[in-house]
Amino acid sequence: MKLPVVHYRQSEFLMPWRWRKRNPVHRFILDIPYGLYFSVVPGRFALNDLLQTGIAGGGMGTGFTWEPFTLTQERVPSCN
Repeated sequence: MKLPVVHYRQSEFLMPWRWRKRNPVHRFILDIPYGLYFSVVPGRFALNDLLQTGIAGGGMGTGFTWEPFTLTQERVPSCN
C-alpha cells in the first residue's frame, strides 16, 4: 500500500524564506522537530493530536506548517 503524501512548508527563524516540501507521511513525521523524540514513535492517537494542528516547531528553530489531517487505520494500516 502506498503511503499518503504530505505537502508542507519549512521555515527557519532567521531566514526570510520558506521551503516547500512534499514527502510520504513517514518521512514528514521524521522532519517534524521532536517528531520522534528519543526515537520513540508515538501512537496513532497521539500523533493525530499533532497532525490536526497543522503547525509544529517554530520559535527559534525550524517550523513546519501543513494542511491539518489525521491518520486512519484504513489509510495507514501499519499504524496502531
